[in-house]
Amino acid sequence: DNHRRFVASLADRADKAYFAVQYSYGSETEPETIGSVTLSDLGSGDLERGIWIFPESQGNGYARALMALLYARLAELGYKHVYTRVRRDNDASRNLDLYMGAVEIEPARIPETMLPADPDMVYYRYDL
Repeated sequence: DNHRRFVASLADRADKAYFAVQYSYGSETEPETIGSVTLSDLGSGDLERGIWIFPESQGNGYARALMALLYARLAELGYKHVYTRVRRDNDASRNLDLYMGAVEIEPARIPETMLPADPDMVYYRYDL
């Protein structure tokens, strides 16, 4: 329910794009929604990315595959950096960012449009 409320809150936001993530288990099956991605324009060729994979779909490598495709496409489109913020206790998301080549950055180095910094979050930057 929280996720659905969040999605509904994005309807009137021009600065955010929300995408459902689907996966098909073969050509004979209908695609299944397994999560979502949000992208927020931070200006100057920078984006903030959020990802959420449904609990029953986690641990299958979907997030890694999705990020590899997404980051390649964003680089083709001319974006320079992707920033993320992750709760300190969310080891899976922190590990995903590090696996994808992101570096942890101090809150003082995040774009102004991501302020105020939250002490419960860890911030990452991925150079495209």
